[in-house]
Amino acid sequence: MKFKEKFACLSDRKVSSFIYLQVFFNAMITVLNIFVNTFLLKAYGNTSNEVMIYNLIMAITQPIAMCTSFWISRRVGCLLTQRIGFGFYAVALILMCIFGEEIAFLYPLLGILISFGAGYYYAVYSVQMLHYTNDGNRDAISGVLTVLGTVISLILPIVSGYITTVFNEFIGYKIVFGLVALIAFAALFTTTKLPKIDTCQNNIRFLNVFKTICNNKNGRNIMLVNLLDNFRSFTIGMYITVVVYRIVSNELLVSTIAGVGSILTIIGAVLYGVVVSKKNRAKSILIATIFTLAACCSMWFKLNIWTLVAFFLMYSFFNIFIAMPVLNTHFHIIEQDMGMKDAGAEVHTVREFFVGLGRILGILMIFIAPQNDFGTALVFAVLVASALISAILIKRINSTSGKTF
Repeated sequence: MKFKEKFACLSDRKVSSFIYLQVFFNAMITVLNIFVNTFLLKAYGNTSNEVMIYNLIMAITQPIAMCTSFWISRRVGCLLTQRIGFGFYAVALILMCIFGEEIAFLYPLLGILISFGAGYYYAVYSVQMLHYTNDGNRDAISGVLTVLGTVISLILPIVSGYITTVFNEFIGYKIVFGLVALIAFAALFTTTKLPKIDTCQNNIRFLNVFKTICNNKNGRNIMLVNLLDNFRSFTIGMYITVVVYRIVSNELLVSTIAGVGSILTIIGAVLYGVVVSKKNRAKSILIATIFTLAACCSMWFKLNIWTLVAFFLMYSFFNIFIAMPVLNTHFHIIEQDMGMKDAGAEVHTVREFFVGLGRILGILMIFIAPQNDFGTALVFAVLVASALISAILIKRINSTSGKTF
C-alpha cells in the first residue's frame, strides 16, 4: 500500500476529530503519570510507599469504574459518559491545584477520581476506535495518534518540570495541575465535534459478553495478551519515574529524560505506521522485545542514573512496536472474528479486568522483589521479557483468525 493511500483516512472529519481528542487526552495523562507520582514522593519522602499504594488503588478501581460507565452510557449515550469522565479528572486536578501539599494525604481519593475518569474515557474510546476506524487503516491511525500525542507530550512534561523546579515548595505543582485542567476542558470541548454513536444504548449484557469471550480461544488469548501488556507497560512507566526521582530528586531532570524519550517514541511511531501491518505484528513484538532486553543488561552491571536512562530511551523507542500490535490485534479479534463491534463498551470492560489484574501483578512484584539494585534490575528484566509471551500468543491468534472455536 502506498504512503498516500495508507494515510488518506486522515481527511475524514470524524477521524480527524477523534485524533484531536486523543492528542489532548494523551498530553493530559502524560503529565499526570509523571507529576502525580513525583508530587506524592515529594510530599511523603522518596522512601515512602504511598505512590505505589496510589497506583495500586487506581489499578483496582478502574475496572469498577468501567462497569458503571457502560451501564451509564446505555442510558445517557457514549459521548456524555466520556464527558462525565473528564469531570472526574477535573475534580482531582482542581483539588490539587487549590490545596497543593495539603491534599496529598487524600491520595486514595485522588486515585479513585483519576481512575474513574480513565474508566469512563476508555470505555467510550474502545467504541470510538471500532466505529471511527477499521482494520485496514487502524495501524496508520495508531501511528499518527502516537506521533501527534507525543509531540505535545514532549513539550508539556519539560515545561511542567521547569515550573515545579523554579517555583518554591508546591506552588509549581499547583500551576502545573491548573494547566492540565485546561487541557482536560479542551478535550471535553472536542467531544462536541464527534458524531453520535447510538450503539451504546443496546441491550447487550456484560456477563454474556464476558462468557462469550472466555469461551473463545482467540478471545481468551487476546485478553491474556492485554494482561501481559499492562503488566509490562504500566509498571515500567510508573516505576521508572519513581526510581529516577529517588536518585535525582529533580522534577526538571525527570521530565527532560521523559522528553527525550518522547522524541524517540515519535521516531518509533513514524516507522511503525509505515512498516508494520497485520501480517507482521507478532514479529514486531519479538524484535522490539529482544532489543529492549539487551538494554536491561547494563543495569545488571551497575544501576545508576546513566544505565536507567539508557534503558528508558531504548524502551521509549521500541515500546510502540509492542503496544500497538497488541491493541490493534485486540480490536481485530473483537470486531471481525467475534462480531462484537456493537458491544464495544462491554468488551472493553472485560478487557479492563485483565488490564487491572496485570497492573496489580506488576505493582505486587515491585513490593516482593528485593529492595536493592539487583531487585530493581530484575523487575525491569521480567517486565520486558513478558512481551515474548505476547508475541507467541499473537502469532497463534493470527494463524487461527477467522476460525470458530
